[in-house]
Amino acid sequence: MLPKTYDCPSCNKPMSGDALARAITDYSPATHLHVTACPNCGSNIECRAYSDVLELGYTYWAGSLHFDGVVKLTVPGLARIAADGTLELKGERIFTPPTVAR
Repeated sequence: MLPKTYDCPSCNKPMSGDALARAITDYSPATHLHVTACPNCGSNIECRAYSDVLELGYTYWAGSLHFDGVVKLTVPGLARIAADGTLELKGERIFTPPTVAR
């Protein structure tokens, strides 16, 4: 069973997967990663969204860009509903990526 909370690596206070999902502010289509923020200190955290799961981690360069997942949090009702990174939580749209002018 996956945990529902994880301590922020910056402030060491617990963060819930639900709060982190609602705090997502950005999406990178190149890496399929979202950016969220700790609800306690505001520190940015890279994450990957799956059905009912938010994986927290970080990116690093080793010949090419890699994502290393540190923890997967259970987030019941989390759904990635479009390839562009749009997310819903229990049927409520919580993140829509900004439109990029071309």
